[in-house]
Amino acid sequence: MECNQVYKEAKDLTYVEFPTKFVWKPKLNIWKPRERGYSIGRIHSVSPKFGEAYFFRVLLNKVKGPKSFEEIHTVNGEMCPSFRDACYALGLLDDDKEYIEAIKKASQSGSGLSLNEDQIKNLSLFEIEQILLRNNSSLKDYTRTPFPDVDYVSSSNNRLITEELNNKGGVFFVYSYGETGKTYLWKTLSVAVRCNAQIVFNLASSGIASLLLIGGMTTHSRFIIPLVLTEVSVCSISLDSELASLLHKTSLIIWDEEPMIHKHAFEALDRTLKDILKRHNPRNSNLPFGGKVIVFRGDFRQILPVIPGSSRQDIVNASLSSSYL
Repeated sequence: MECNQVYKEAKDLTYVEFPTKFVWKPKLNIWKPRERGYSIGRIHSVSPKFGEAYFFRVLLNKVKGPKSFEEIHTVNGEMCPSFRDACYALGLLDDDKEYIEAIKKASQSGSGLSLNEDQIKNLSLFEIEQILLRNNSSLKDYTRTPFPDVDYVSSSNNRLITEELNNKGGVFFVYSYGETGKTYLWKTLSVAVRCNAQIVFNLASSGIASLLLIGGMTTHSRFIIPLVLTEVSVCSISLDSELASLLHKTSLIIWDEEPMIHKHAFEALDRTLKDILKRHNPRNSNLPFGGKVIVFRGDFRQILPVIPGSSRQDIVNASLSSSYL
C-alpha cells in the first residue's frame, strides 16, 4: 500500500501482480521497481470457513492500486462495512452463471433418476456434507442449515447390492460417461456395505480418480499388481499375509476407471484371489475373482490401455472387453 502511494505504475496492479513489476527488498522492507527479469506472484490459499480473511484474499486478486485497507473494500466511492459486502457489491460472489451452464450441460448428456423433492434435497445435503467433512467442517456447524437424513441414504442404496453380498459373489460393470453420478454411486455403495460392519475396497486405476473415493487407493498399490504384465502374471500377495487375510474378509471391491488398464492386470488379480480364497472354500477356485463381489466402472470412449507402437487391434485386444473375464 505504501508502494502504491509512491509509484504511479503500481496503481494498475493487483497484489498478486506486484512481483511482475516490483522486487521486494527484505532488508529495507520496501518494494522497488523491477529492473530485469520476470516473476509470477501468488497468494496463500485461504479456506472459506475463515470468513473475512477469505473475502479479503478474493479482493486482493481483483482490486488494483489500493493505498489503504479501507480502499480495498471501497466500491464506487462508498466504503462497504466488510470485505464480504465488498465482494457482493463487485459481483464476485452472486454470479451463478458458471453453475447454471454446468447443470444445463449435464442435463443434456447425463442420465437422470426419478426422485421426489425431498429425496433430491436430502441427497444434495448429503453431498454437501461430504465436501465439508473433507475440509474439517460440517453442516452441523451452521445452525440454520438442515442436515441430511443418513438413514435414508443408507437404506435406499442398500437394496442395490444386498443380495450379492450373501456369499453369492458377482462381477458387475457400470458403463457410464461423465456427469452421471458415478462418484455418488460409489460413495453410497460404500456406506450401504460399511453400515453393516463389512469391508469395502475403494480403488481406482489412477491416483487422481482414487482421491474422489472414500479411503481410495490405486489398484496397483493395493493389490501389488506387477508393472510388467504377462498372460500368467499374479499379484505379489503372500497367502499367509495380512493383506490376504483382509481380502478374505472383504465384502465388496470397487474398481473405478477400469478401461485404461491392461486386461492382464485383471486376470492377475483373478488368479490371485482364486488362490487365496480357495483355501477357505475349494469351490472359490471356479468362481471369477474367487467369488468376491467386484464392481467395475468405466467409459470405453475415454482412455484405453496405452501400448507404445501398437495398432488399434492391439489396443482393443488389451482391454478388458477382450479378456476371458
